[in-house]
Amino acid sequence: NLAELRRRCRRFADAQPLYSQALAIFEKTAGRTHKTTTTCMTTLADLQRDRGQREDAAVLYEGVARRLREVAEAEPKRRAQLATTLLRLGELRAAMGEFDAARKALEESLAICAARFGDSSPNTVPSRVLLAELQLRRGDKAGAAEAARAVLELAKPGAQQDRLRSIIDHGKVHPHASQ
Repeated sequence: NLAELRRRCRRFADAQPLYSQALAIFEKTAGRTHKTTTTCMTTLADLQRDRGQREDAAVLYEGVARRLREVAEAEPKRRAQLATTLLRLGELRAAMGEFDAARKALEESLAICAARFGDSSPNTVPSRVLLAELQLRRGDKAGAAEAARAVLELAKPGAQQDRLRSIIDHGKVHPHASQ
């Protein structure tokens, strides 16, 4: 569609009103919890995040999460979309310095993934990485390093493992630190 084409061409200012119009139409025709509606709403939130409209994006992510919680019991497949939405919300709230809100969203995302795939599934890694980074940002270097070490084996080689190793390195107590 035209909105998606403009978004992919990084013409965000042109795409945003089109997505807003599409969302209004989907809410009326498909319903507020239909997958098409929540997907459009998520894309609009992503667009706002990419344009630097963080608070607006966070409000939309929270709205998507509420809607998905309403249908998650009846439609278990929608839990994956909920987990992804919460992951994006947590990452955004952390970037905004809202650590408690970020932790809450990330822990819920992690719980959904762990319940669906198992505690030691690679699908839990993105939430665990962000939670470890959040601990580091809050000044809990040792806790962050411990959390990162616990998930390092599950992480994909490359960027995920690099992020975790960086957290571990920041969490090390250096010999001169106590002097």
